[in-house]
Amino acid sequence: MRKFSAQYIFTNTGKPLKRGIVTLDTEGRIIKVEDTQGELRESASVEFRNGIIIPGFVNCHCHLELSHMEKPSVESPGLASFITGINARRQSEEPLRQNAMILADRMMYDEGIVLCADICNTPDSFSIKKQSRIKYISLLEVFGVNPDNAARRMTEILKLAAEATGEGIPWSIVPHSAYSVSKTLFSLIREHTTDNNITSIHFMESESEISFLENHAGPLMDSYSNSGFMGEAPESAPSHISVITDEITPSGNLILVHNTFVREEMIPVVNSRQRVS
Repeated sequence: MRKFSAQYIFTNTGKPLKRGIVTLDTEGRIIKVEDTQGELRESASVEFRNGIIIPGFVNCHCHLELSHMEKPSVESPGLASFITGINARRQSEEPLRQNAMILADRMMYDEGIVLCADICNTPDSFSIKKQSRIKYISLLEVFGVNPDNAARRMTEILKLAAEATGEGIPWSIVPHSAYSVSKTLFSLIREHTTDNNITSIHFMESESEISFLENHAGPLMDSYSNSGFMGEAPESAPSHISVITDEITPSGNLILVHNTFVREEMIPVVNSRQRVS
């Protein structure tokens, strides 16, 4: 058993405690937090830190397997150009990718992160997560705008889920975004996520998403058409709101990532889903 104190202790359940005491058991679990009212008596059993003690940080959105892409290389503006650049750089030499993930995992831990919700498209990060001091929740991400490929996409992600289970990796299946998942694929995802504790989705990160969903036009549509990803008949949810209310599982917590172009009138409707962050 160990006891720690500091100038201030943040508990997230009230005001910071001045010179409080945190007691840990032999496994490192917190079993007691004592408020000394700032009157800490000197004791050989209490290790004092001349600073602050805070709960571990949570990284609620990470792409560990893309750590080798830390330095930006996409110079053209816009989401469509960014996606094209990411796809071009996603594959790299295996030793480089593994070393980058190891360094990123270590950097996060050194910065105080103890829990991380990590987006996965492959099993590449599983071995690192098994050895990490960070607790990971792997969000197995599905995307595909061509409804003809929806069943294959679902089969692929279920195979990845089976690999995660075999490695003892906690996981949830999640859609990538409103603009990158066909309605057919959304339906399949919902069927397999009725018990999700956590779901995440990239949400309203660009204006071009709106023109794509509403009119199947704009830079995203051009990018899909030029790349051959789009089927003969474009199929997508009509709006971001309909994705939240009709397509995504209502179970568990929902993380909306980015939100840089969210419109004010969307917020009440999105919050009606509850457990949204």
